[in-house]
Order: sequence, then structure tokens, then C-alpha cells
Amino acid sequence: MWIYPGYDGYARAGFTYLELLIAITIMAAGLIPVLNLMTEGMDNADFVERATRSALLAQAKVDEIRNLALGSDPSYGFDVDYTESSSAFPAPDDKFRYTVTDSNRRNIKDISLVVWFDGDMNGDLDDGEAFVNLDTRIARRE
Repeated sequence: MWIYPGYDGYARAGFTYLELLIAITIMAAGLIPVLNLMTEGMDNADFVERATRSALLAQAKVDEIRNLALGSDPSYGFDVDYTESSSAFPAPDDKFRYTVTDSNRRNIKDISLVVWFDGDMNGDLDDGEAFVNLDTRIARRE
């Protein structure tokens, strides 16, 4: 802080432009890492949200297949092959895609389901996209 005489001859205290510039530079240097952490935190929150939604959608799809395979609807049943390749969920989850692999064995179905958030909408599971893989078995009751 500099003390300088004013136009009326009395000493006045104040900050120089150089001191203000240094203070702003120090504050900016301290804020940049904080802003980077906030950005990374938001990206991680998006990834976790997508992974959680993928898990919920995967469980719902497995339950749907189980109900169709063991239900009484004649259009479906245990002998139907439920394999699907890169299908989309209905809106509002249409950015989530899934594949189903069905072993279609006689008395036990091995169902493998992969659900992912397709950020680039290319229909493929790419590196960095949140996904969930569920494997289950459905047994025929006779």
C-alpha cells in the first residue's frame, strides 16, 4: 500500500494498479484448480447417473424377459429366442441401448444383457460409455 499526497497536500492511502493486478492474479491462480475439480465432479456425477440408470433398465429388461418366458401369453414362451442386438429403449430412455444374448437351451435359459448409455448415438458400446452387464438364468418349471 502506498501513501501519496493528494491534490490538497494531505497523505492518502490506496492500492496501486500493480497491487490490484497481483491480487487478481493470485486469486485466479487459486480459483482455476477449484473450477477444474468442479468440472470433473460434474462429469463423474453424469457417469454415475448413467451407470445407475443402466442398471435399473437392465433389471427391468431381465424382468420383462423372465415374465415373457414364464408367462401364459401364447405369442411368447420358454422356447422363444429373446436375443436382440443393439436395440434402443423407448423414450425418454432412448439414448440407452441394450443387447440380449439368449442361450435358448431346453430347460434353462442363460440370459446375458448389456445396457449402456450411447452418448455418440452410433449403436455401439464404445470406450468411456457407462454400461452394465447382467447375467441370469431362467429355469423351466415342469
